[in-house]
Amino acid sequence: MDITWTWADINYWAVIVSMVATLAIGFVWYSPILFKNIWMKLVGLRKENIQGKAAGALIGALILSFVINFIVAILLQLTHSKDLSDGIWIGIFAALIVIISIGVNFLFERRSQKLFWITAGYNIITILVATIILASWHN
Repeated sequence: MDITWTWADINYWAVIVSMVATLAIGFVWYSPILFKNIWMKLVGLRKENIQGKAAGALIGALILSFVINFIVAILLQLTHSKDLSDGIWIGIFAALIVIISIGVNFLFERRSQKLFWITAGYNIITILVATIILASWHN
């Protein structure tokens, strides 16, 4: 089994586009249009607690989003993914791993099912979008 990759194997433009796409999904997902208000209520945040403090979270999200998309690109290289179909399957399995792990944490933290599905839905969609973009766009 060949489980090697090199820095040259990664399509950095695809990683950046995938990062921007997943961040855009997050901005919409956690906006008042979709889940911002219910999410804030479920995690115990109030507008006063977050006003003026978004810069640090946004910088962190940008960095972590790049790292996640870079790791997904490596995963696709290691699995020799070649096309959209491969990206979808890898995305499904990666999303399942992530949401099941989140689910275990939510069970022990006694968090609500609503919050779980908001969090899981975001992760499912962003992982699938990332794997589709990265698997479809080769060097």
